Amino acid sequence: YVRGSLSPKQIRENITNVNSPFRTKIVEYLELSHQGHFMNGPLNDVLQNNHVLSTTPNFKNPLIQTSSQLSINQINIDSAESAYSTCTLCNASDTWWKHFNDTVDFILGQVQIHHCRSNKGCLDNKWKKCRARFPRNIFLTTVISEDGHIDMKHLESNLNMITAVITYCMRCNTDVTSLKSGTAIGATIHYVSEYVVKPSLKTYVIFDAIRSV
Repeated sequence: YVRGSLSPKQIRENITNVNSPFRTKIVEYLELSHQGHFMNGPLNDVLQNNHVLSTTPNFKNPLIQTSSQLSINQINIDSAESAYSTCTLCNASDTWWKHFNDTVDFILGQVQIHHCRSNKGCLDNKWKKCRARFPRNIFLTTVISEDGHIDMKHLESNLNMITAVITYCMRCNTDVTSLKSGTAIGATIHYVSEYVVKPSLKTYVIFDAIRSV
């Protein structure tokens, strides 16, 4: 282990101690690192906001615009609604963060919401259960069990865990998982290894997929 760091046993003891500052800090860190909810409210509100946003003049779809094309200087400072109206830099910062939250929610609303399907979808198996494990359990707050298991705050049952910065940069469907145990780390390494060495599709399969679209 890294010199000076806590051992796994000490980490578990601190996490299960309700009075431990470490427990509070680790929950804050995990909640800031990834989330199972939108930036601006529940699903219905986000979808409504996305519709309004997509119908505004000069709207540019974030899914086909890279994040490198945007900066504070390119965003209309005059549209900022800030308590610091006399400070141009504050207005620009507030406006950019609003743009960031709206952009993340728009991307999530377009590509991240899971819809179970039977015909060649996630329910197409003998158990008729979603292979992607949706809907997810709802947790209004992060819950830590007596044995140290952490269930993260998760407000949307059909949304997996995401990191807003990654969503903003990647502009696509993502799935972020905190590797809080050796078992989870081992399973992830196994999954990634299998995915990397997975044989490529045959040419006729590719053309068949293109034709079906």
